[in-house]
Amino acid sequence: MNFNLDAGQQLLQDSVRRFVDRDYSFEARTALVKTRTPARTAHW
Repeated sequence: MNFNLDAGQQLLQDSVRRFVDRDYSFEARTALVKTRTPARTAHW
């Protein structure tokens, strides 16, 4: 079995990692939970 990511999967992983690092810090997630909204509208 090959469990390595293909190029498209690696690109998605890198993009999500950059998003989380830049816009979704622990503090941001904590604040979002306190507001009881499912997500920031700016991200949708």
